[in-house]
Amino acid sequence: MTRKPFVGQSAIANDLLDLVHTDVYGPLSIPARGGFFYFITITDDHSRYGYVYLMRYKSEAFGSTTSFEPTVHTDSVPVLRRSTRESQVPERYGFIGLTSQLDNDPKTYGEAMSDIDSDKWLEAMKSEMDSMGSNQVWTLVDPPKGVRPVGCKWVYKRKLGADGEVTAFKARLMVKGYTQRPGSTLRKPIRQ
Repeated sequence: MTRKPFVGQSAIANDLLDLVHTDVYGPLSIPARGGFFYFITITDDHSRYGYVYLMRYKSEAFGSTTSFEPTVHTDSVPVLRRSTRESQVPERYGFIGLTSQLDNDPKTYGEAMSDIDSDKWLEAMKSEMDSMGSNQVWTLVDPPKGVRPVGCKWVYKRKLGADGEVTAFKARLMVKGYTQRPGSTLRKPIRQ
């Protein structure tokens, strides 16, 4: 006898306890404290709230599911609805509000070099490199064999004055900390 395949569509829970996922695990080779050999996990699909009940016998699973319903209603936190409104700048701010919403700073080195202010970005990067050299931020060494150095990235920012005009171009060289492997000695990046 063969089992029919699951249907491609799954139900969507619109309220608490519309769809509940359960799983019984056991017997444990070493009993948990209190002599429990089994446990059941129950997850409400709508709230994503999970419960674990310990059981001495597998036959206690049905009792655990019936005691689960009142617990959901007392323990669950109401699900917050997310606003679908778009944030808009009041008209009284005119074009100042619109320009504040535009993020026109370059995201990559290539964008900075193709920007109309590329000479100012180069000057900002040179200033940052000179600053790191004078502060002896690092020592240039050859990497050990088989070790791949952690990468870095330039971060660009235009500093604006009170009147909205560009007062300075800032460039910072940041370490890509998200590429770090556990156990390496990279410290947290320091921002100025």
